[in-house]
Amino acid sequence: MQLRYNDEIIQLHIERSKRKTMSMSVNKDGSVTIKAPRLFPTDQEILKFVEQKIDWILKQRGRQQEREDMRLVRRFETDYSFPYLGEERLIEMQSGKKTSIAYENGKIIIKTPFYEALENNYEADENKKAIEKLRSNLKKWYKKEAYAYISKRVEYYQNIIGVTVTDVSIKSRKTQWGSCDSNGCLTFSWRLVMARPETIDYVVIHELCHRKHMDHSQDFWNQVQRYMPDFKKQKQWLEENSVNLTIE
Repeated sequence: MQLRYNDEIIQLHIERSKRKTMSMSVNKDGSVTIKAPRLFPTDQEILKFVEQKIDWILKQRGRQQEREDMRLVRRFETDYSFPYLGEERLIEMQSGKKTSIAYENGKIIIKTPFYEALENNYEADENKKAIEKLRSNLKKWYKKEAYAYISKRVEYYQNIIGVTVTDVSIKSRKTQWGSCDSNGCLTFSWRLVMARPETIDYVVIHELCHRKHMDHSQDFWNQVQRYMPDFKKQKQWLEENSVNLTIE
């Protein structure tokens, strides 16, 4: 479905499920996703609802574009950077028999047999596979760092909040920073280790508070605020900076 507004065409994606209310969100590509109950309202009624919200949609699209304009270029070349614990860390490329990654003296040191090829002609087609392999290796490094850092923060805060956790895992999630299931298993995106420490703590506290409230009720948010009074500031930081918490 499409919505025409002035000279723009806005793509609409309607997702129906067993739910009682309707929600709307603007995607990175500028399209709009509407989640609605299975039978009611009709598609035409949804279209009218979207038309009434056009000012909000345009505002959100504008914010999306502002974030895209902030996107940094990521390259596997010395003096480019990747985020780690809230800071853009310069990388230093070095030659090595096999690829290894380490964080030393404020820099991300990447040793790789692809060093000379990338140094000579980074954009060459024959280097595309090498770059993808380096991304894969860097992702594995981030996952390892994320587990080591976040698991310690979970252990620290679960004692303060007074809840138990059965497991902590790190997965590849692009749109969700963390989750908590009914069995007490906490899952976090490896990208979270790119955020600043206080923001990581917010996500950890958020998920641990779900051990007491498996919803987003006011009681839940009161718990979050009890352990992190400025949680709204941390939540906003994630929204504004997520575009650069990436290795792409």
